Amino acid sequence: MEAKAKVEETTQAASEWKKGADASVKELKNIFNSELQKTKENTINQTQNAITSSLSEDTNKQIDSVKQKAENIGNMKVSELLSFGGGSEVESEAEDKQ
Repeated sequence: MEAKAKVEETTQAASEWKKGADASVKELKNIFNSELQKTKENTINQTQNAITSSLSEDTNKQIDSVKQKAENIGNMKVSELLSFGGGSEVESEAEDKQ
C-alpha cells in the first residue's frame, strides 16, 4: 500500500511538473510570436520609410528640375520661344516680309 501511495504521489508530482512545463512552453511561444511580430512590423516600417524617403528625394529633384526649366523658359527671348516651340515658320514668314 505504501508503494501504491508513492506511485500516486510521483504521478501527481509528474503531472504538476508537466503542467508547469506546458505553461512555460506556451509562455515562450507567446513571447517568441510577439517578438517576431514586432520585428516584422519594424522591418515593414523601416522599408516603408526608406521608400518614402527615396521617393521624396526623387520627387524633390524632379520638382527642382521643372522649376529650373520653367525659369530657363522665363528667361528666354520671344524669338527663342518661337523657335523653341516650332515657331520657325512664323520667323520665316517674318523674314520673308522684310
